Amino acid sequence: MHEFPFAVPTDLSLASDEELSALLPLIREYAGTFAGTTANADVVTALQASRDLAREVTTIITTRNEVASLNADIDNVTTPIPTAAPVENEDDDGGEEDPEPTTASARGGRNPSVRNIGRRNTPELPSDVVDQPTMTMHAAMDIPGKFTTGQRLGSFADALAAMGDQLERYSTNRDGARSTARLNKTRVNAVQEDMSGQRTIIPMDSYTRHGVVQFRRSYPKDLRSDLDNNANGYSVARHAANEKRLPGGSLLESYRRQIKAGRSITAAAGWCAPSETLYDLCSLDSLDGILELPEIQASRGGFNIPANGGPDFGTVWNGIGNAGDTHLTEAEVIADTQKVCYDIPCDGFEDNRLGVDYVCLTGSLLQQRGYPEAVQWYTERALNVLPHKINMGVIAAIAAAGAPATVIPSDPSGDDAISGLLSAVSLAVADAKYRNRMSFSGTLEVVLPMWVLEQLRAAGTRRSGVDMVGITDEQIVDWFAMRKAVPRFVYDWQDSYSGLATGPGGATPLTALPLTVQFLIYPAGTWVKAVQPVVSLDTIYDSSKLVTNEYTAVFVEDGWAGLQMCPLSRLYTAPVDPSGVVGCCPLS
Repeated sequence: MHEFPFAVPTDLSLASDEELSALLPLIREYAGTFAGTTANADVVTALQASRDLAREVTTIITTRNEVASLNADIDNVTTPIPTAAPVENEDDDGGEEDPEPTTASARGGRNPSVRNIGRRNTPELPSDVVDQPTMTMHAAMDIPGKFTTGQRLGSFADALAAMGDQLERYSTNRDGARSTARLNKTRVNAVQEDMSGQRTIIPMDSYTRHGVVQFRRSYPKDLRSDLDNNANGYSVARHAANEKRLPGGSLLESYRRQIKAGRSITAAAGWCAPSETLYDLCSLDSLDGILELPEIQASRGGFNIPANGGPDFGTVWNGIGNAGDTHLTEAEVIADTQKVCYDIPCDGFEDNRLGVDYVCLTGSLLQQRGYPEAVQWYTERALNVLPHKINMGVIAAIAAAGAPATVIPSDPSGDDAISGLLSAVSLAVADAKYRNRMSFSGTLEVVLPMWVLEQLRAAGTRRSGVDMVGITDEQIVDWFAMRKAVPRFVYDWQDSYSGLATGPGGATPLTALPLTVQFLIYPAGTWVKAVQPVVSLDTIYDSSKLVTNEYTAVFVEDGWAGLQMCPLSRLYTAPVDPSGVVGCCPLS
């Protein structure tokens, strides 16, 4: 056994947390003494022993933290906290709201859990919602005096503290602690912008990424495409898209219950997707307007699924019999007319691979020391921008699958935004149900930009003879619900940020909203979003730049893929002119 210049407990499993935490910096310091020395067998032996000891200590600490975290979660589940006012429910006698979960901090006290922090600005859901996937934060490395590897973090402030500590190490340890580094294989460049707005690309050719924080997604087993669940995750995705698993047995009923409970119509509601949990930890910028899709946790890089959602009803309608003709007259039967069998085609599969969206921020060590608030502010903003960037990509992918858009013209006799849009949605719903011979009560999802809400309200205020000045969100939802449609009002589509020059959100204030709008429509569960199980917040050590205190970086990437599970997904263009009809409803 290698002899270290410090005391090592004979049985590490019996050592206290404090003793184990104190060992890690000693191991790191000892290993660092060999930097720059002549490589020989003794050096290799010492470094191998240091690595093995660090791994053993880290494994024990991580296991203990996981056990503590699970025990805290079990305690939260088995010890509900009664609420003052239960949420009313149409189909039962009422139920309690979800208890406020808590978790014991490794540094003492009682801190709110990450899941609770992510939802603290969101009204509580009815008690009969489906199992909620969770997102937890864990330290990806040991930070002496603050966090141990694998320790569950209680707030995003802890994540920023860990990041700041790692950046501070770069200024005091010029070798970058490469023995604990995780090399990055992705090419990274830095971009500098001068006062005139001129951007300069600066290659970072020699750098190392260090993991600081891990965001771990934890989904119920039926929403994980683990190797022992299914070979390609197809059945998992189909289950996630099944609206019968939702409260009330349908997406529409689940959606209406959550809206009634106070959930915003521009926030995720219905599928109970966890897409916002990771980034809402910042709790400063709004994450409303993110398109909600059923989500599954992907343990591999892609899924083999039928191309374009598989064949539709029309394929079989036109294929069986004699080119779709299944009827034989008596004379044809007597004449022994040949009956044609339909040969089931071998439909192609396509491999949908997860892509990634990323954030990479550069700054200076002097800035981190003298103005850490700026580093924190930009980091928080970037982590809220990223889910909107992903949202833009998801919606663009769905729109591309339905392109080109079918244009529904306005009524020549006059149409305002309310009648124009709702009649277009009604047409699209009826056509989709006819195409697939769907159940009359079947649910479709309709995706619209958020600004359409204001065009609908503007149209209502112009209608005389009817009190529609105070149109509520719940009323608008009911308009769609009576058409068996669930509306999804989103950001990041048909606005300035997504490339529409005349859309809202630009640097120049608008004087009018667009008079036409595109909307997506598809049967509930047609689109499923696969996400990677772990998202890492890393810092970057760039040896070529660090000598001048120029660059450090924060790097985050999140993988996702849109999976089309059903064949029908369409894109429409419809009128939303609020002044198309004025004085339509005279007083009687």
